[in-house]
Amino acid sequence: MYVGKKQRSLDFMCHEADRFATAAFESLLVDARFERNPRSTAWMLIKGYYAAFFAVHSLLRISGSACTRIASDTAAKINSEIALLLPGSPSVTGGLYLLSLRNGGVEIECKRLDSGKGGSHESLWSLLPGFLNDMESRVLALGAVPEEDTRLISAISDLRNLLTRRGGALWFTQVRNRVNYSHEYGAWFPYINSTTDCDRVKGRFDSWR
Repeated sequence: MYVGKKQRSLDFMCHEADRFATAAFESLLVDARFERNPRSTAWMLIKGYYAAFFAVHSLLRISGSACTRIASDTAAKINSEIALLLPGSPSVTGGLYLLSLRNGGVEIECKRLDSGKGGSHESLWSLLPGFLNDMESRVLALGAVPEEDTRLISAISDLRNLLTRRGGALWFTQVRNRVNYSHEYGAWFPYINSTTDCDRVKGRFDSWR
C-alpha cells in the first residue's frame, strides 16, 4: 500500500508500540497473587504470558512491523480503492496480516499470515525467531558493539537457547493453553502436583517494576 504522508505510518507504529508496551507493563504491575491461597498461581502465570505477548507486539512495532488483523469492513474499503485505481487487480480479504513499513514508511507491505499456524497468538509467536535474528544482525552490522548492545546480544542468545530447549516459540502459547484450558501444572485448586515455584515467579515479575 502506498501512503501519501509517511509520517502517518510512523505515527501509527509509534502509537501501537506505546499501546502494547503499556499493556505489557500494566499486566506485570497488577498483582494477581491470591494471598489467602499462596499456592494459587494460575492467574499469575497467565498475566505473565500476556505481558510477554504484548511485549512482542510492541517490539515488532518499534522495528516497523505489526502483526494485526484487517477486518472485513476495512478490506472492503481497500478493495473499493483498488477497483478505482487498479481495475482487475486481486482483491484483499480480511484476516491476519504482517504489516511492514517500506521506504521509510511511504509504503506498507501487507503479507497474509499462514492460518495453518493456528490463531493470532500462534501467528505472533511464529514471528519471534525471525525478529530475534534480525535484531541480532542489525546490532552486529554496526561494527564495534558497546556494552549495552553486548547485553542485548546476550539476552537474545539466552532467549533463543530457552526456546530451543522448549521446542520453539510456540511453547509460550502452549503453556498458556495448558494452564487456561487444561488446568495443568497444579496451578489451580487443589494444586495437586504443582510444578510452580510461586515466590520465584513473583520475584521475577516484581523485578520489572
